[in-house]
Amino acid sequence: MSDHESVSHSSELIPWCSSQRLHGGRADCLRKCMLALEDTEIFVEHGHAEGSIYQFEISTGPLEPLAAVDAFYASRDIIKRTALNSGYQATFIPRPMLDSSPSGLHLNLSVHSSTASYLKSSEGRVEANVADMFLAGILTRPPALCAISMPSSQSYLRGATYETMGEFVAWGKSNQSVALNERARGYWEVRSLDCSVNVHLAVAAYIGAGILGLEKNEALPSKDPVVAVETLHPKDRSSLGITKRLPASLEEALLELQEQKAIDLESVLGCRMLELCFISSIFCIPTYS
Repeated sequence: MSDHESVSHSSELIPWCSSQRLHGGRADCLRKCMLALEDTEIFVEHGHAEGSIYQFEISTGPLEPLAAVDAFYASRDIIKRTALNSGYQATFIPRPMLDSSPSGLHLNLSVHSSTASYLKSSEGRVEANVADMFLAGILTRPPALCAISMPSSQSYLRGATYETMGEFVAWGKSNQSVALNERARGYWEVRSLDCSVNVHLAVAAYIGAGILGLEKNEALPSKDPVVAVETLHPKDRSSLGITKRLPASLEEALLELQEQKAIDLESVLGCRMLELCFISSIFCIPTYS
């Protein structure tokens, strides 16, 4: 006889993002939410089931930064109201249940050149040096940026795991185990955000960090690990330049922000804004629910 591993619910056998989860009342609620978004002219790319039995994801279309953030806040309100009308409560809390998958707020960010100083390639893509310098600007500041993009104690209950953003400051091509997942040249999925964040501020911080990378001609501090960083031997990680860990708590992130404040983040966000970051984080003012 072979050994068997028992499971408490048959639903645990259903794979992630499977259409088998798109049945019943919750799936019908997801459909209503997507239709409600489209009724307000918010373009919906897709909606699907996620890792946990009660977890779903809706991806909306690309917009310019300010319009995209405004659309996010409108979308969250529409989803919550639509869910209530269907007899459900939609929550965006980073870790609503400790025994289930966490919920993030992934930012898809791309840069586009339109001036003579930042020429595009013949295929219309951003030149490699521009994209790399922008990415380098973010990569040299992610621990401090986490204090802005993950500003509550709930944020760190997500855990720096393979499924979220990994444990180290790293980037990779089509690699979901890192905080900065490069989907194409000049196009990244930033995974170190959740819904406790002030999204306007977080987007401004990441764009500002990228611009600092351009202004200072910064070089990428690490190489693409190709595989999940946690699977690499420490010597292999070090040879790739992957040596710094992401903050494991809000306190660590705030210390990083305080140290980098005097370097350059203040130049893009302003002294008063950084002070407000400290105040809101220290008192854990929630914005998600």
